[in-house]
Amino acid sequence: MNSMTGYGRSSMACGVQTLVVELVSVNRKNLEVFVNGPKDWFPLERLVMEQAKARFQRGRINVALKLESSTTAEENALADPDAIAMKLGSFRKICEASGIPYEPDQELLTNLIRLNALDSTAPPWETVETEVTEAIGKAFDDFAKMRAQEGEALYADLIQRLDEIEGLTTQIQAKAPEVGPAYKEQLLERLKNAELELDPSDERILKEISLFVDRSDISEELTRLSSHFVQLRETMSKAGAIGRKIDFILQEMFREFNTIGSKANHIDISQVVITAKNELERFREQAQNIE
Repeated sequence: MNSMTGYGRSSMACGVQTLVVELVSVNRKNLEVFVNGPKDWFPLERLVMEQAKARFQRGRINVALKLESSTTAEENALADPDAIAMKLGSFRKICEASGIPYEPDQELLTNLIRLNALDSTAPPWETVETEVTEAIGKAFDDFAKMRAQEGEALYADLIQRLDEIEGLTTQIQAKAPEVGPAYKEQLLERLKNAELELDPSDERILKEISLFVDRSDISEELTRLSSHFVQLRETMSKAGAIGRKIDFILQEMFREFNTIGSKANHIDISQVVITAKNELERFREQAQNIE
């Protein structure tokens, strides 16, 4: 079991700069990959997408490749005043078009120098493709390891919650035989209060009780819940993308508990059903993190 949330990082020398690859992921029903890197490295997005699709199936993965400039790179940028002036001119046009006051200051100039350093020193893709591919692969390795570790913790938590839900289902099963006798007692009490005392062996009373017991029978729902528990445990123990199947099984379990709650006209069973549904909802919230 793997979590859909995780973080991965790697770094290596890239010319006079250091290439840093960072990956962060959050929950999504499908796989979504967003890449942010040097604008001149056109094949970068395809490379990242291929690696991501080969290793993961769900989650939104944000991949950032940053070239951290050295002092030498920024000194080289300072030696190119024309490039800085061009960027300032572009900034002024944007301000004028947007109706924003054009007020360049030292902080803006410093940022433009750093931006120019990155633009000026990013090595050509064909000269760094091997190193970049390796850096991305190492970041994905780190990322996959963290998702697996979080998945192990998630599995332990969910198994404990599943044990609690199964225990509550056992309580319901133990209370089920009490439904018919309890209804018979209530029915005779109502007849007595209405001054319509009848013999408990009266055919009409027996028929009414028989119809109620038939309508309130929850044996099929309990059998299906037992099957769902087995399926859920088997699915949770499998590798790969299992989140969708787990979500489907949980939906079926909710349906069975809802049916039990509506059919079994018994206060104790109703209270246990409410508790079980609350636990199942907490289980489902946690399960949303499973790939």
